[in-house]
Amino acid sequence: MTRLGVENVGTAAVQSLTEESYPELNYSIASASDYLLARQSAKGYWVGELEADTSLESDYILLQLWLYPPGDDGVWSPPTAIRIQCAARYILSRQLPDGGWSIYRGGPANVSASVKAYLGLRLAGYEASDIRLENARRRVIEMGGVESSNS
Repeated sequence: MTRLGVENVGTAAVQSLTEESYPELNYSIASASDYLLARQSAKGYWVGELEADTSLESDYILLQLWLYPPGDDGVWSPPTAIRIQCAARYILSRQLPDGGWSIYRGGPANVSASVKAYLGLRLAGYEASDIRLENARRRVIEMGGVESSNS
């Protein structure tokens, strides 16, 4: 197996290329190109469903807290309360069986997305004793806790 001349390239994937992997690499590039070109509009663009993880909903709930902080009495009554509850229900609908949340459909639980989801749900009024939040808390701890989060 002969290494290609990519000694100074920064990624392990490129550094691991060998002459023997060229046909497989070329096939993969051609297949991906064919797939994308077959789905391109005659006008030159692509249209598809945009999906994201639940971090957007979690961030939305937190943004509402910043935009509409609790009153002097400590009660949080934002004018967007109905939207906050919709966001919270969506977050719960995407919870994985292990208690966490993934960052892509079919993916494993991600500690950062799970921490954000938990916080969003707590802000939306869900109690820490709710079984779904208990499962989330357990899963976050299993993944290294809040300290392991990038959020």
